[in-house]
Amino acid sequence: EPVSGAYGVKGNWDRWLDGGSGSGLQNITMLINRGVLVAPNLWLCGVDDALLGSPDIDGAVAGAPANAVKVLLSHEPDLADNVTRDHGISLQISGHSHGGQVRIPGVGPVFLPPMGERYDMGLYQTPTHQVYTTRGLGMSHIPVRFMCPPEITLITLTTGH
Repeated sequence: EPVSGAYGVKGNWDRWLDGGSGSGLQNITMLINRGVLVAPNLWLCGVDDALLGSPDIDGAVAGAPANAVKVLLSHEPDLADNVTRDHGISLQISGHSHGGQVRIPGVGPVFLPPMGERYDMGLYQTPTHQVYTTRGLGMSHIPVRFMCPPEITLITLTTGH
């Protein structure tokens, strides 16, 4: 039976700032190495933080109906390289990189964090699934953005081929 609600995963800063307790994340169900049926044939799953936790993609997809479309939430986008065809993920949604925050035209980002270097912003097609990495709203380490505006992403899922 589908369950509606607000879902998320924790990232490295969540773990550093609150020890992973989730304080301040009221009314958001954390999908840490597990998933939930959110609509008929739509399995939303998430993994633990790849830098400070123990991400388990197998655990995230366990229990998904055989014919369900699977959407994976992973804070770090480069975890995409650990997804196999057997996981059956269609789309991964990530953040972490902030798009690099400072991008120099013709050069690219000045700095990208570990596990945010390969799929730093936007939509990518991997051999197994699509990855969308949002630049997000915040900043990391330095309070500057240059040629990398913040974004709120709206993804509309549709049926089709």
